[in-house]
Amino acid sequence: MLKAKTYLIMKNVKQTVAIWLLLLAANVLQAQGNIKLFAEGKDEKNIRLLWLLKDAKYTSNGFWICKKQNNRWLPLNKQPILPAIQNQLGETGLNAFAQQELQQKLSKWLTAKKLQSTSHTQFAARIQNDTGQLKALTLAIVNDFDFALITGFAWVDASSNNNEVAIEYGLFSGSEPSFTHPLTTCMWKKEAEKVQSFRFPLAMSAKIRSDKNGVQIIWQDTAHQMQADNLIGFRIYRKNAAGWDLLNKQYLIPLSKNGTMQYLDVLANIKLSHQYAIVPVTITGMEGAQQLFTYQSALFPTQYTAPKIKEATIDQEVNGWTTIHWDFPLTQEMYVKAFQVYEAVPPAQFVKVGQAISATKRQTQVKVQAQAGSYVQYKVMAIYNDETTVGSDEKLLYYLPYLASPKPVGVQAAFVKNGNEKLIQISWKEKAAADTLTKGYQLYVSNPYDGKMYLADRPELIKGNQIQYPIYSTTGAAYKICIASVNKFNQTGTCSDTIEIKTPSFMVPQPVIYPYSQDSGKVTLHWKYAKMADLKGFRVYQNGHLVANEQQLNSDATTFTTPQLKKGITYSFTIQAVLKDGTESEKSFAKELYIFTTAKSK
Repeated sequence: MLKAKTYLIMKNVKQTVAIWLLLLAANVLQAQGNIKLFAEGKDEKNIRLLWLLKDAKYTSNGFWICKKQNNRWLPLNKQPILPAIQNQLGETGLNAFAQQELQQKLSKWLTAKKLQSTSHTQFAARIQNDTGQLKALTLAIVNDFDFALITGFAWVDASSNNNEVAIEYGLFSGSEPSFTHPLTTCMWKKEAEKVQSFRFPLAMSAKIRSDKNGVQIIWQDTAHQMQADNLIGFRIYRKNAAGWDLLNKQYLIPLSKNGTMQYLDVLANIKLSHQYAIVPVTITGMEGAQQLFTYQSALFPTQYTAPKIKEATIDQEVNGWTTIHWDFPLTQEMYVKAFQVYEAVPPAQFVKVGQAISATKRQTQVKVQAQAGSYVQYKVMAIYNDETTVGSDEKLLYYLPYLASPKPVGVQAAFVKNGNEKLIQISWKEKAAADTLTKGYQLYVSNPYDGKMYLADRPELIKGNQIQYPIYSTTGAAYKICIASVNKFNQTGTCSDTIEIKTPSFMVPQPVIYPYSQDSGKVTLHWKYAKMADLKGFRVYQNGHLVANEQQLNSDATTFTTPQLKKGITYSFTIQAVLKDGTESEKSFAKELYIFTTAKSK
């Protein structure tokens, strides 16, 4: 028995297949209880029965396999089937020819010491006392229906007639000859026979490996789907002149989450065409219908060429597009089914974007999936007719569209003094709690001399919603002010509405009279004066008496002409600047003029 266990696990079954088969059996038993009975057959003349045990105690008394007829259980075997490995086969239900073939196989296994003769008592004791032996037995039964027949865990029912479309089978303990309480039952239905309608692989293709070692067959079928149909794996055949050659000795099973399976036919000449068949195999060893595929050498290249990106650009707009151009040889185009663009935002993996692109195209546009302010990578995959995919070089781009942060509102300004400092206190409404884009603000202030707006010289962004702007001019001036928001990508948004504030003068310059002239007894005084926002106008004094005030000489005035003066007399003139708040400058230095009989000027 130990030799049988070692042989079946280490020689007949690869480790991964062994694990798969044990999982299959475990899942079946978990769903069905301590015993599971299977009934499968292509027709009612050859129905295979197989049972799996979760608890080895049921082997002690052996088994009756019965068929229900007219509401009565009728045994198919003449004596209880006692699990054992005997030199001479017991009952199996096989016809004489098949029984003889199976006896020959048993004799070869015993001669080669692949199996060891074991009595029923020893057999039952070992699997009851050693769970490892029971697992090995289960693995062997699932892997080989002939072994199940030899050891007493299977039966072939060839007793049915053509009129039967549904048969109920029951498995009874060998200690119950009354056949009233089956250990488990199962149904066989002709119209729903699974072997004729197995679900086939979801996808199947063939390709030449890059090392040119042969034809690689690839298909998919998940473990969950296989267990639902009681499949233990797949066989793959290649057609020859006389029939079909079985290529795999071990069942092919899914080893990845997506259910991908593959087989490399290293004996196939890749320059010739070949026909293959993939066949599902049930837990009773029965094959389903073939899934055929023809490998046509003319459709597959001897070398897989990758596309090469020539240019890739992003239009820096919100929800922008990336335009990609690539090169690919025309000589390889016939082998390509399509191109596909993939995008990745490091460190994430590449994902497919956009639709498949015709093999005749060499450019495309895809919608940018990355967030603003991200690096994004692109590559172009060539999808060959055999589903082989070869990727281009990767192109790294930076995506930063213009994102306008919200416009500041509620801007206000006021003039304040803080000791010797003269300031404009500016404030605006705080940003909304939902505003995650605005990073800070910038202040724009006009130059009072030319009226142009300039960015205030500050080392960093304004973080809050207020700022103090220092005033260094000693004369009054009008300032225009606006606030611009800046987003987290350092992009300047829309400016606020512009407001204006006028600051007072802190020093009223003394006017200077120059030049001056007289003509026909009239004196004309000229002066220049700095532009001041709060300047109201000028006053002119003649011999100390006010002769013109700020209402007559406003802030734009630059000249004053006296009425006719008496000749031969000296007159003294001074000018004084007056602010809107009434502040007066010092009077200018007096200009004394003698009124000549002829005109003079200076």
